[in-house]
Amino acid sequence: MNKGLRKLKKNRAVETCHGVTGATNLQLQGRARFQKKNMLIALAIGALVYGGSAASQELTASSSSVAAGLATGFNQAVAEARSLDFTNPNYPHFVALGWPSTDARCSQSTLQPGYLASIPNRCAYYSRDYVHYATGAYFLGMYEQNYQMADHFATLYHTDIVNAPYWAIGANGKQYEQNDESPAPFEIGENIANMYRLTADQRYLGADFTNYINNLNNGFSNTESNKYINADGFRMARLDHGEAATYNEFVGNAGVPSTTAIVLGGDMAASEIAYYRNVSNYPALKAASDATNMTAKFNTLSSNFNSHWSNVNGSGHFAVALTGVTSTAYSSANYNTLSYYDHYAEEPNLFPLYKGIITDAGNLAAQANYVDSNAESLYQAAASQNPNYGLNSPGVESHTYLPTAFYNAGMLDTAWKWLTRLAARQVFDNGNAYPEVSFALISDTITKVLGVDFDAPNNKFVTLANNLPSAFKNGDYLKVSNIPVHTGNYTVHVGVTQALDAVTGWPAITLDYAKDPSAQQDGTGLHWLPRFKLNYGTHCNVLTTYANNSTQASTFNLVWDGNSRTYTCNGDNGGIYLYPNDPNYTVAKMTVTAAR
Repeated sequence: MNKGLRKLKKNRAVETCHGVTGATNLQLQGRARFQKKNMLIALAIGALVYGGSAASQELTASSSSVAAGLATGFNQAVAEARSLDFTNPNYPHFVALGWPSTDARCSQSTLQPGYLASIPNRCAYYSRDYVHYATGAYFLGMYEQNYQMADHFATLYHTDIVNAPYWAIGANGKQYEQNDESPAPFEIGENIANMYRLTADQRYLGADFTNYINNLNNGFSNTESNKYINADGFRMARLDHGEAATYNEFVGNAGVPSTTAIVLGGDMAASEIAYYRNVSNYPALKAASDATNMTAKFNTLSSNFNSHWSNVNGSGHFAVALTGVTSTAYSSANYNTLSYYDHYAEEPNLFPLYKGIITDAGNLAAQANYVDSNAESLYQAAASQNPNYGLNSPGVESHTYLPTAFYNAGMLDTAWKWLTRLAARQVFDNGNAYPEVSFALISDTITKVLGVDFDAPNNKFVTLANNLPSAFKNGDYLKVSNIPVHTGNYTVHVGVTQALDAVTGWPAITLDYAKDPSAQQDGTGLHWLPRFKLNYGTHCNVLTTYANNSTQASTFNLVWDGNSRTYTCNGDNGGIYLYPNDPNYTVAKMTVTAAR
């Protein structure tokens, strides 16, 4: 967010079949016809294009009583996020939020696809906010909006020796504001990879985006013959050109002395590492002429960060930044004079957790505890003044990163604490929450609590169990219905439930989905990979319920996957295959549980 906004935010509020019960001969024939040689289950998927009659049911959370607050907040977040879409019906809402009638950039007649990613009275989306909202927007079906917004950031440049994206784009699709916060260009690049992963939309492989990544690799980063690259390989902020090295431009409010210059914040370093990691997964995102070895760059930066930034001054946690002396000109010639700084300043501390770049388990736990301790102290201080506004200190925005940060650290109860606080704030604000709360609440509930991930280019739909907090007991559950699984060719809506089995207390994952077998148009199907963090045994049980209420029980191997470091049901056969377009084999839901 641009300068001045943070202050406003602070003031704002192996299948073993056991038979099929009640199945007709026709159904049995259909099932046999679609059995794979690897004994994958063939399922009919209803392809409900978003906006159709059957798919018009909203993204909705439901739960047992233990998660009722989160479910309520989630559903309110969906409604509020919908109201922030740049559409003509929503325009009166934007006027009510304070969009200035005298600003031509805010005119209803000039609205372009997108959504509000800013403080409410700005008719714009800021790069930092957009990349944080984009996954939540994906689950709301805002695919075109995400694409258009990414394209504007990728193609609208300002030039100061280097080409850099604008800090904010207006609702009219044109430049809105410029402020060089240096984590942002790398987050934009990372988000291009994320959106391609979620959608397989071939437009993300087009020239607009390959050119952006090429410029980031070979222009923005390596400007003036690597003048702003330090010995560890990081692109440093060009302080002499007004670039900021951290998202927290008000670090003075966090106690950083005015004589201390941040030259590389922890959030900028983490964003660079995450950018190279995520883009390296999809080589087609690079221009043919771009010789950058993304994997090697990621490995170098990751290794150096984890080696050199950890245990600063013997504290056990990571440095917040590389710092020098204010008004000193820094470049590769004197970066060796910089010091690792130990201080708590929100984003620079929590981004290494949020981006998932800390490799050592002990260091990960130490950093997570450090961040939680400091964030909790700030929260309690504010809550002591008004219990409804604990998230106001130092500002609501930084708190929206905390749930993912702690889920990445495996601190489930801590993550749940912060997520449910966001949900409570969403409910308290009653339609006037800071927009980042709504979008982050949607994405964190689906991707972290339910463990949903979709690798669209490879047609792999993942659900990861074991992310429920200790407050969940046998029989407790959280479900989100109508989650879109979207690619450029089709959209399927599914419901995902994470629960604890009422008898054993072990995780149970349920996938339910539409029964219309008509239109997964590319005919490829996809693989569902039900995954577990913990090893409960060697097998998983799958109970399939068909549209006619008949059922089929199956058992598969539970297989260790070294890449994800999880156990995958039927992982030796690529998961459970969801096969389209067999009207004789329509499935209503499947429940997967671990078994001895």
